[in-house]
Amino acid sequence: MEHTDARTRLESSVRQSLQRFMLIMTIVSFVLEFGLGVYFYFTDTLDQTVPHYLLLRVMLPCSINIALYLLMFFVNRSPKANDDIKNRTCTTAFLMFSGELSIIHSYFVPLWMLSFFILMFAGIFHDPIFHKVQAVMCVFFVVAAGSAHIVDYPEEMEQSLESIVVCVVVGIAICYLAIKLERFSSDELLINMEITENSIKYKAGYEFDALTGVYSRGHLEEEANKVFSMTNNYAHIGVAMLDIDNFKAVNDTYGHDNGDVVLKKLGEYLLRFNTRESFCGRYGGEEFVIVFRNADKVEDIYELDNIRKLFESTKFSFRDEPVTISIGYHIGRSDSSWESELKKADDALYESKANGKNRITVKD
Repeated sequence: MEHTDARTRLESSVRQSLQRFMLIMTIVSFVLEFGLGVYFYFTDTLDQTVPHYLLLRVMLPCSINIALYLLMFFVNRSPKANDDIKNRTCTTAFLMFSGELSIIHSYFVPLWMLSFFILMFAGIFHDPIFHKVQAVMCVFFVVAAGSAHIVDYPEEMEQSLESIVVCVVVGIAICYLAIKLERFSSDELLINMEITENSIKYKAGYEFDALTGVYSRGHLEEEANKVFSMTNNYAHIGVAMLDIDNFKAVNDTYGHDNGDVVLKKLGEYLLRFNTRESFCGRYGGEEFVIVFRNADKVEDIYELDNIRKLFESTKFSFRDEPVTISIGYHIGRSDSSWESELKKADDALYESKANGKNRITVKD
């Protein structure tokens, strides 16, 4: 899901860039065509009337370009158009822009091939079926530009026909290469997506305990060691160790399935400690650990006691008596080690167990 969202955001960003580029090219094209007309007029090299030039070389292409830009603009913002339609609209608009440019300037044969380079770029959107449709459009633009050249320079018909044949053959080769590159890119994308998905699954399996949803022991210890290594960031760090009272008896009497229900419920309550100021993990069996960054003993104990009372008041369908937890809490300096602070929290938990359970013991 994450890689799909990332791809959608990337494609949206590319479309926005194409839209801005189309606007820039529309303005640049108008200025150049108008400027060339002025130059040809004053140098007496304009081979057509001024109205004819303004109509065919300035107004008509500018109108087409504005229409293409507006099409991109409104389709990109349309809530009814899906990503495929938006991608196809943007790439087709640019193909039409390049095709129009090659037809208007048909006297410059290299421009006949411009649309094929746009086609190769269009492969970024991974739309193989429409990619082939666009390849046919590119061949059409070459033939149209060549035909326009024959009309303008009938005396060069033989050379024009040769140029059309060469450009079409080369264009078909470029189309084939573009389609192959798109297929290769698509396969590579699928491989990367699979690798990413497997990595996400592995990371999720490593970071979180599958049953309770809190951190796994490995990730808990990794994060705790990071906190204790950042001695300049935290003045005090609190560590709490929790244990479900008489949990073995729950498992033996009501079965492991019901024991899992108890663990899940406690994990659900403890998730509230996975914040910017604290995090919680399953240390093993029915034992859980909470680490408080920038610990405040009064506030931490208040939150822990709320969890203790909440869990005690929880009703389980398989048991009439409440299930309780014992807690040991220690607050120490960040220049201590994780192992030593955890040991003190564990000692405090042992005292809670020894003194009747369902209580919090604080060890300074």
